[in-house]
Parts: sequence; structure tokens; C-alpha cells
Amino acid sequence: MSPFSDMFKRNNSKPTDKDEALAYFYSGTRWAERGEYNKAIQDLTKALEIDRTNVDIFVNRAATWEALGQYEKAFSDFSEAIMLDAKLPDAYFGRGNCCLGLKHYQRAIREFDNAIEIKPDYSEAFCNRGIAYDNISDKQNALRDYSYALEINPNDTIALIKRADIYDSLGLSSEALRDYNHALELDPNLFVGYINRADCYSNLGEHKKARDDCNKALLIDPKSTKALISRCIVYRNLGEYQKSVEDATKAISLNPRDGFSYYHRGSSYSYLKQYPQAIIDFNRSLELNPEESDIVYFYRGCVYKNMGNARMVRQDLETFVSRAGDEWHSLQKEAREILKNLDQEIQNTNVSHVDQSISGKSDSSAIDELSEEILQYSGITDLDETSEISEDKIKQKRIYQDILASAVKFKEAGDFTKALDELERLRVLWLDKEYPELGGINWFNEQILAANIYYQMDDFESFNKCMTVAVSSLHLTFESLNMDFANREIMEMKRHGATHGGFDYIAGWAAKDREDLKTALNLYEKSYEVLKSENNSGKCFPLIGYVDLAEEFGDISKAIKYLEGEMPIDSEWTWPAKALGSLYKKTSRFLEAIAVLDVFLSIEKDEEAFEEALFNRAFAYVSIGNYKNAIEDAEASVNMSNNPEKKQMTTKLLAIALFNRACEFGKKGQLIRALPLLERSFDLDPVDRTKELLRKVKEELRQ
Repeated sequence: MSPFSDMFKRNNSKPTDKDEALAYFYSGTRWAERGEYNKAIQDLTKALEIDRTNVDIFVNRAATWEALGQYEKAFSDFSEAIMLDAKLPDAYFGRGNCCLGLKHYQRAIREFDNAIEIKPDYSEAFCNRGIAYDNISDKQNALRDYSYALEINPNDTIALIKRADIYDSLGLSSEALRDYNHALELDPNLFVGYINRADCYSNLGEHKKARDDCNKALLIDPKSTKALISRCIVYRNLGEYQKSVEDATKAISLNPRDGFSYYHRGSSYSYLKQYPQAIIDFNRSLELNPEESDIVYFYRGCVYKNMGNARMVRQDLETFVSRAGDEWHSLQKEAREILKNLDQEIQNTNVSHVDQSISGKSDSSAIDELSEEILQYSGITDLDETSEISEDKIKQKRIYQDILASAVKFKEAGDFTKALDELERLRVLWLDKEYPELGGINWFNEQILAANIYYQMDDFESFNKCMTVAVSSLHLTFESLNMDFANREIMEMKRHGATHGGFDYIAGWAAKDREDLKTALNLYEKSYEVLKSENNSGKCFPLIGYVDLAEEFGDISKAIKYLEGEMPIDSEWTWPAKALGSLYKKTSRFLEAIAVLDVFLSIEKDEEAFEEALFNRAFAYVSIGNYKNAIEDAEASVNMSNNPEKKQMTTKLLAIALFNRACEFGKKGQLIRALPLLERSFDLDPVDRTKELLRKVKEELRQ
């Protein structure tokens, strides 16, 4: 469009008897040229009150309304001007611009037709008619009109940029760059030129040139969200994902209601494998821009696939396939393929972070066949001969102690084969079911002893397997473990130079047992770092120990970082999501907490853990002001809870959510909807503030 100031004309006719109208006309025109549009409207309106026969007054007031975005009022004034002079091209041009502003593109084309018919060399009318054609996706006519405009005025930067955009969309990159370059030669401060040329460079794979153009655009307008998001995309193409996140975050800080920015930050988080953060941003994008976010469903579905959440993958990708238009044809095909092979896709992409002895799945690199057998006998308590137990159980314990003592003697004598044979006797007795509880009694001690033997035999593969099983058994069984025995064996291995992350974990366990919690925390962290670097399935156990102690004795942010590194989760080991959601909540990162708890609740089967997660998510919803969802979660948690103390706490949270939801309705004047919520809140938790507000609402309704 041509600059608005071009529409403000001075009447050069000789003074008439309507000098007062002309005085207002000149004053209003001057205000408009200075950008003081409201003052201009006041004076031009006074001029028209005196003289409605002066076409220039109507044209200038119309242009002022247009500058204010009041397109209907502007259209009316341009129409009045046409009534006075039907051959006035600027009035038709102005009406066409108003139709563009109102998105009435077909009507805009007709108005520009009229202007061009009267003034065939009206380059601005050709350019703006091209814009109207562009908006109805008639690229052929748009390209023709931009070219006509440039034949008349080769230095029309708007026509150059618009024609370049079409060339770029058609894959004619060299033609597009020619027009972008020409426009920027004419105006080196042309912001849109740098932004659009950056997109063209990106399409050509010249991402560094695209980045340079984004930088130039940001020098012109440092607060441009468009430029920041363009550079965010470029950084992502360059593999600089953290910088991409930073640019999207800046854009969000400038415009927190821009769903497009959240979508791009979510995409960047997904490349960093920070999946909970990605889900949060995709959710926010859909919330802010639900009608134009089909692509978000596709990418959120892909993130859920990486997290191993098959149900959400299916839900998102099916939504995408049903909603997406033809422009997403290739992605629709990809989505259908993923849905077709969903189970296999999840299996291939979901790297298990579960200790395999817990899940029951085979992991030959970490746990041998023997470790899988103990699952059905885990949880056996140690036998206390002073307790009221059967003679058979006492006999089993004595058999165990005798065989283990025999294995120790053979090991100390250097007869490793016989030592291992003795340990195998325990396994046979257990597997033959003659003494099945031997599978649970001090399994930990057996594995430590076996690890020591294998180390002295230089069989490091078997050594590592035994250490991993030993670490696992600390959580699989509940008996009083013989830590003195374990420490002696570990010291023996360390004396010979053996290293294993499990050593530090066992030492941490012992430190926790003697309530030296700081030491335990440090040892858990040391163990986790080692086992993580080895991709050892036993790493989950020191992580559990570290997170349990971190809140009071350690670094919560580090615990969160560790847990984020253990995502994705699956239905076999949901603990990381539960713990991460809890820590997010405690550190007031409520949106992240909600995203992680969404994942947890979609796969968790244990009712007690499910109920606790519902409470935590309800708390997070209250904290961000989403009281509707908070009420749903809190009600479900109350209904599930069997613990009186927890139920009382959740009931109070539900009362708070109901109170605040009622306040939301009250602010909208919907007192009828607020009243039952307040009454229920008061029934659950009869506090004074609810009672007082309830009284006021009832009084207001009576009046």
C-alpha cells in the first residue's frame, strides 16, 4: 500500500465563503501528517459539519480513519467522496485498501479495478490488487500485478518484496533473490526484506546467510518476535538448539500470547530431548491458537512417541491426520505410517531406563539368567530365630548360612571353582523348589561374594553382572542385609583395584542406614554418574537414593536434571516421571509439573501412586490459575484416597479450587454459577473468607 500521508492533500482552490471549513480542513490535514489521527478526525469532522461538498475533506478523513484501522468508517467516507466525484481514482484505491483491511479480498480486487480503469499507470493499485490476489492464493494474477506495478515503478520496494515472496514459494530462488537484493539496495533498512530473504536462504540450505539476515533485521527492530522466531528456526537448522530455545523464549517474553512462538520453542526442546518442556510448549501453543495448530499435533505426537506414550501418540496423530490440509500431505503420510506400525515404533524408539530385573525383561549386557529367576521370590524378609516362625524356615536359613560359609572358605583358599559350585547349590535348591525361600534370603550377599570370586578369576563380564544384580537386590528384598560381610568383600575387591559404580551405591546405602545422610547423598551421586556413563541398568537405584535425599540435603536442580535425563519412561518404570513432577511442583515449575504428570497418569497402574499424582497435578493447576482442571483432579483424588490425612489435605485443596473458580465467575458477573461452588467450598472447608463471600453473593442475588 502507498503511505497514508500520500492521501492527505491540500486544497489549492481560491478562498470561498466557507473559510471556516477550510481552516478546519487544513488543521486536520496537518494533524494527520504528524500522526495525530484523533485530533485530525476532530477537525476534519468539524469541517464536514460546515461543508459536505468538498471531496478533499472526505478523502482526508477517510484516510485518517484508515490509519486508525477503522476500515468501515473509512470505506463510508471514500464512498461519500465517490458520490461527489465518480472519477476519483484515489477514492476507489482507498476503498480497496479498506477491503484489504477487512479481508474482503474479492471486493478489494473490484475496487482496484475501478482505480486502474480511471488511472492506468496507478502502480500502487496494481501492487495492492496483487496483494488481494495473493490472499486468495491466486499466485498467477498476483505475480502479474506485481510485475505491472514494477514496469510502472521499478523502485517499488513493496512490489519487489511481494513478487520475490511468490518466486520463493514457487521454487524460483534465483529470481526471488534478485528482487530481494534490489529492494534492499533501494532501502538498506527494509526490515521485511531481510526477514523474507532469510527465509529464501533457508529454503536454499544457506543457513548461515539466513542467520546473518535475521541479525540485520534485529538490528533494525530488536523487539521483533517475527525476526526472533525466524532466527530460532535458522539456529535449529544449524543444529544450535539451545540458541534456538533462547530466541523463542525472548519472543515469548515479548508476546506471551503468541502460540506460534511456543510451538517453535517446543520443537527446539524436542531436538534437545527435553521432552516434558516440549510437551508443555506444544500444549500452550494449542491453547493459544487452537484453530491453526494442526502441525502441533503431529510434532507433539512425535515427542510422545519418543517418550514411549503410545496412547497419546495415537490420539495426536489421528487428530493431525483428520484435521490437516493438503499442504501437510507428506506429514500426513508419515503420520499414517507411524500409526500403522505404532507398537513397533514405540519399541524401537523407547530406550528402556528400567532396571531389567524389575521389569522382567531380558538384558544380557547387565543381568544374567539367574537374576531374572529371583523376581518371583523377591520381598522375602530375613529370618529372626527369636521370632515365631516355623522350624522349616529356620532350617532353610541355616542351610543358606552353611552353604554361604562353605563358599567363603573355598574362596579364601583360592579354590574359586568349588566356591562357585557352592553358590550354585543354593540356586539349585531354590530352583528345584525344595527350599524356595532361599531365593530371597540375602541374595545380595551371594552376588557380592560371586562378584569377588569372578574378579579374582579376571572374568570381568561376570563380575559386572553380579554387581548389577547385587545393587538391584537391595531394592528387591527387604531383609536385614549383612553390610559387614558386603563391606569386607568390597574392600577385598578394591584392594586389588576393582572399580564399579555399585561399590559407591552400597556404601551410600550403608551410610544412610547409619543416618549419615550427607555422605549417603554424595555416594549416591558418585555411583549414579559412574553407572550412567556405563549405561548400566543398575543406575536407577542410586538415582532413587539421590532424589530421595536431595530435597533436604542436596541440590534439587541437579536432581531435576538427572531425572530429566532419565526420560522417556514406560509403563514398567514410572518413578522418574512421578519424582520429576513432584520436584517441579516443589520448585514452582508448575507447567512442567503438569506436563510430566500428564505422562505419568497416562501409564501408571498403581492406585496409590495415581492418587498422589492427581493431588500434585491439582496443586499445580491451582498454582497457575486453572481452577476448572484443578477441581476435576482434586475431586478424583479425594474419591480415591483411603488415607485420612491425605484425604483431609486434598479436600482442603479442592475447597480452595472451588473458591477461586467461584471468584472467576463472580468477576464475570455470573453469580448464579458462583453460588453453588462457594456453598460446596464452604461445606468442605468452612473458613471465614468463604463464609463472607457467600453472604455477599446471596445478598447480591436477592437484590
